[in-house]
Amino acid sequence: MTNLKDQLLDIAFNMFLAQGYDGVGLSEVIKKAGVSKGALYHHFSSKEDLIDQVLQRYFLDGFAQTDFGALASVPATTQLALLVEIYQTQFGPHAAMAQFGLARYFALFFDSIARNERFAAAIKSYYQKIESALQPEARPFLRQIEGEIYLSTVLQREPDFSFIPASA
Repeated sequence: MTNLKDQLLDIAFNMFLAQGYDGVGLSEVIKKAGVSKGALYHHFSSKEDLIDQVLQRYFLDGFAQTDFGALASVPATTQLALLVEIYQTQFGPHAAMAQFGLARYFALFFDSIARNERFAAAIKSYYQKIESALQPEARPFLRQIEGEIYLSTVLQREPDFSFIPASA
């Protein structure tokens, strides 16, 4: 059984995906959750606190699961397979992603980078760590993987990572 804070985060995430940051007010989250204003403020001090915790849970916690030491310690072809796995894990498990799609996910992601300095710094740090961990011959594939994710989002299809060389 999930607790109230988890339920509020799920509801807020879905609402931010569906309506964007500016389209969601705390009163709407309260109404959708069927809770009192006090119940929401018990867990979140403001809309900014709510979005910060949504960003942490649905973006940063997934990125934080990356083991950069393990990534750095394997050959380039293995790194590429791990990168694909990291991305598939990051974008696959949320029912909200299936409902709203990657375009909404990335809209919230990039809007949050533009609005939230802490989030932007965390994402920048993550990509710097990934680039540092990758063998030089694997680094160009990071751009190709990101490009494939972009194209699959625009074309509304599953990403095709068949360009990744098979692991040795």
